[in-house]
Amino acid sequence: MVESELKVQWQAFSNEAEKLLAANSNYEEGLLAEAEEDSTELSEQQTGDIEKLDHDCHERQLHHLEELATGAEKELSAWRDWAPVAAIEDMERRLHRLMSSKNKLRRDRDAEIGKARKATEEEDRARRTTAERERQRAEEEERARRAQLILAQQAEIEARAELVKAQRVGEDSNY
Repeated sequence: MVESELKVQWQAFSNEAEKLLAANSNYEEGLLAEAEEDSTELSEQQTGDIEKLDHDCHERQLHHLEELATGAEKELSAWRDWAPVAAIEDMERRLHRLMSSKNKLRRDRDAEIGKARKATEEEDRARRTTAERERQRAEEEERARRAQLILAQQAEIEARAELVKAQRVGEDSNY
């Protein structure tokens, strides 16, 4: 692959990435405009669609950059033997920028995955906390119900004792 071919491929990739980013932006703007018209917020599905499009764009850019970097490294190693030093240095700078872009995209992707994982864990933790609170509240209600039942049984026993006592007094007065 010669420099001109790499430039053409890089330009094609850049154009495709710009189109994809523009399409994502247009889609998001459309959803936001639609949401404003309805005076509602984006649905979970719409938000998920936007996030998926952003993620797909990152993945696509990363994959393409990896392909370009691999091809450029192979061509540069074959080109080193006969190319002028200035051209080699220029190509190495471009390759370095390409690799930096690839690594930045990879870090961004990993950060997004980490954020998504953290958000999922927080949601799970919140669900567990809510479920735990509900379980504790149910246990407290059950303990309160049992305490009331015990008090009612105790009052019944005392009432029976008073009744028995009154009957004995009544029997004793009959003699």
